[in-house]
Amino acid sequence: MRLAIIVLAAGRSRRFGSRDKLRVPLEGRPVAQHVVRLLRGQPSAIRIVVLRDRRLAGMFRGFRVVRIDRAAQGLSLAAGLRAATRAGASHALVLLADMPRVTRADLRRILHGALTHPAMASAKTPMPPALIPRHLFPLALANRRDQGAGAILRQRPDLILHELAEAHLVDIDRPQDLVRLRPKAIAAGSAES
Repeated sequence: MRLAIIVLAAGRSRRFGSRDKLRVPLEGRPVAQHVVRLLRGQPSAIRIVVLRDRRLAGMFRGFRVVRIDRAAQGLSLAAGLRAATRAGASHALVLLADMPRVTRADLRRILHGALTHPAMASAKTPMPPALIPRHLFPLALANRRDQGAGAILRQRPDLILHELAEAHLVDIDRPQDLVRLRPKAIAAGSAES
């Protein structure tokens, strides 16, 4: 398997307010740095990041940077898959830069047994991380309705869902999402259970 790991980091953070959520600190580092740190354990993979804001590129050292002008989800995915195709990838593992709790064990589960079937994480619904085999790249590249990988792969009867811990699949969209991830909030939540 020649794996391309595509990190989508081109969103506008509109629901987060005036700050860029990927730059906001979480446990001593910007949110986006958590996914970078996670991927240090994947040395043989082709690493690609799709950005809209050039200023984020410094956080993704060692990644092939693909810059797009618009933040549409489908455009980000397509740009990443085109870069993966050029690099000769047989599979693309799609991650979001605003999901700081995904673990290496989660990635191993998504990649386990990967051949021709697409795979996605699932807590209550299918979501990233998502694995797309190369023969399905054209399906995502032909997408004209700005759908992300999830909307496209959920239509596949051969989709494999890997149940992962819901706490690992937190997607930071609003400031309150970040607050729930801070250690004190987590500790308080455990004490209440």
